[in-house]
Amino acid sequence: MRRYWILALLALGLGLMIPLSYGGLAVFERLSQVPFWLPLLTLGMIFIGWNFNAAKLRILVSAVDTKLSHKSALGTVMAWEFAFSATPAGSGGVISYVYLLNRYGVKTAHGAAVFAMELGIDLLFFVTASFIVVIKLATSATYDVHLGFILVAVLLTGGMGFMWVLAHQYRRLLRILGYLLKVLRVSAVLRKRAARWMLRLRSGLTLLLGLPRRYLYAAYLLCIGHWLLRFSVLYVLLLGLGEDIPWPYLFITQVLILALGHFTFLPGGTGGVELGFGAMLGPFLDSATLATALVLWRFATFYWYLIAGGPVFAAVAGPVIFRTLVQATSRKS
Repeated sequence: MRRYWILALLALGLGLMIPLSYGGLAVFERLSQVPFWLPLLTLGMIFIGWNFNAAKLRILVSAVDTKLSHKSALGTVMAWEFAFSATPAGSGGVISYVYLLNRYGVKTAHGAAVFAMELGIDLLFFVTASFIVVIKLATSATYDVHLGFILVAVLLTGGMGFMWVLAHQYRRLLRILGYLLKVLRVSAVLRKRAARWMLRLRSGLTLLLGLPRRYLYAAYLLCIGHWLLRFSVLYVLLLGLGEDIPWPYLFITQVLILALGHFTFLPGGTGGVELGFGAMLGPFLDSATLATALVLWRFATFYWYLIAGGPVFAAVAGPVIFRTLVQATSRKS
């Protein structure tokens, strides 16, 4: 538990120091000049995105166990976003997602299947969007396509390929898993339980993929709406600050720096995200604008998740579960 709070304080310190290193004390003057409606607009975009995710969750859960009200789905989404943002490298995301759904009667294996389905839908969006953006930037005379941009598209495609293998080679994977558990001297009873859980996970995914196509299309459209809003926050902030950087460049920039943040193993990817932000946008913005945009963007897409999602997580899951989650993820980090 102590290790987690050390990481949290380190993340908070870096989150404050790095923007100050970019803009110095001028960032406070620039922040005071920001129109009050600008941060409110971005928070509204985040809230609408949460509602899109809640509607998507209701569609997916309806295929496996039970029906969720929009209020329950929205609370689950906000609580999960908090748990993901508050734990190192988002390590508490899967655990909290499955646990929160379980509270509404969704079986553990089916909850994991819903999470895997959500991940697959998100990956499909990012693969499609990344290739479109890379092609768009490649034909632009202003913004060169960096190797990192192409790498993002390749890695996302690899992720889709890995999920396809999981879906089509699950029997072989079960045999490999059983062999590994046997080598690790796991008892036969536990091996059988693990195999049954994997089969239930497979069954849950089959149910999800068996949804009517109109439901799957609706889930994908809601996914697109959520991510377009999320990745438009920075574009809107920069427009409000008097800067006009093309949306495609900002999209692929955010994908890169958020991926980089996971390697810092700090809550919210703090440190890596801020440094990546400066490296990618520093050439186009003056120091005060760079720092101001960073502060406002991180508030809307990270700190707001903690502020708004924390009370919801406490109400839905409870502080005891959060302590258990923190202790588990702290040992992993």
